Amino acid sequence: MKINKIFFFWSPLLGHVGTINAVLHAAKSFNKYGKSKIYIINTFGEFDAFKKKYSEFNYIDIFKISKFLPKTGFFSKLSIYLFSFLALPKFFFYISEIKPDIMVINLVGIIPLLIKSIFPKNCFFINSIQGFPKFNKLRIFLWKKFYSKSDLLVTMSKLSKDLIISKIKIDPKKIVKINNPVIVSKIKMLSLEPIEKNFDYIFKDSFCFINVGRLTAQKNQIELIKAFNFLYSKSKKFSLVIIGDGELKSYYQRYIKTNNIQNIFLLGHKNNPYKYIARSKVYVSSSLWEDPGHTLIESAYLNIPIVSSNCDAGPKEILKDSCNSFVYESGDISSLCKKLEFVTKNYENLGQVRFNAKKLSKDFTLQSYYRDMIKYIQI
Repeated sequence: MKINKIFFFWSPLLGHVGTINAVLHAAKSFNKYGKSKIYIINTFGEFDAFKKKYSEFNYIDIFKISKFLPKTGFFSKLSIYLFSFLALPKFFFYISEIKPDIMVINLVGIIPLLIKSIFPKNCFFINSIQGFPKFNKLRIFLWKKFYSKSDLLVTMSKLSKDLIISKIKIDPKKIVKINNPVIVSKIKMLSLEPIEKNFDYIFKDSFCFINVGRLTAQKNQIELIKAFNFLYSKSKKFSLVIIGDGELKSYYQRYIKTNNIQNIFLLGHKNNPYKYIARSKVYVSSSLWEDPGHTLIESAYLNIPIVSSNCDAGPKEILKDSCNSFVYESGDISSLCKKLEFVTKNYENLGQVRFNAKKLSKDFTLQSYYRDMIKYIQI
């Protein structure tokens, strides 16, 4: 089936989050397999760095202020909503000029749905829920009022789908679970790039665990840091690399220094995390929730063994202990320590687990995403 339509992608965001790749990969999927014309709403300039790499897309530039705004925390969220509303006049203009056939919403879905009436009559609204939704009374009210206007809601996990149905009473026929298009061929190529010489010894001279994610409460790296400290106290051959920035960075730095924990390296954000993942022995996710957990899937694709918490929603659904990963009880540091120790002692015998994980990653390609999406798009 060929779509051959005009797509708008709306995803105002700040900071380095997995949603950027989700948007670009979904857009590429519809462009490549559906021969559709893609417009990315570039609200803050957050997609500027990707324009050259994804030159086949059109970019609607609203503001050029990304570098001036906070990337994490309360004021970051406030900025996203404030400037998303301020973007409406320019957004109106492009809607009337270009007349999109399909509106794909990834974040801040209230705004496009608020102005749905000004879109072309037959414009099809897809609300792609990026992440496990955390509901309170206000969110339930807003989702019932606005998100229910979507023609299709897409979740990354069945748990998210069931939660949304129960909370906002949406018609089950309007909501589906479809895997994000996480895996692209460039990941393998990027993983082969050389790393900085001053980091090379970390991966060559020790058994290296790695975690990639924003330094936030959700990612829960403090649990991993504490477990690693226990492991390192028993053997000095281990190292831990954490890639990412966030509001908890200074707290983690103080904790590591105060407790004199050795061989932990907070490398900050990296545009290419894959070259570090590929040189590590084990990928560890300590998240309190993920949906689905892009770096887990990318690590599986790169043939790196995975240790993960059994958190909602993605890991609980896609990871099977001792089958395609090693799963510990979320919040239980002792459980995490046991899994880390088991993996280090049995590292040479993990071939089947790696194979099963890599097989799992094939369910998250651009082609599989497109194949699943076109079953539900009605134009």
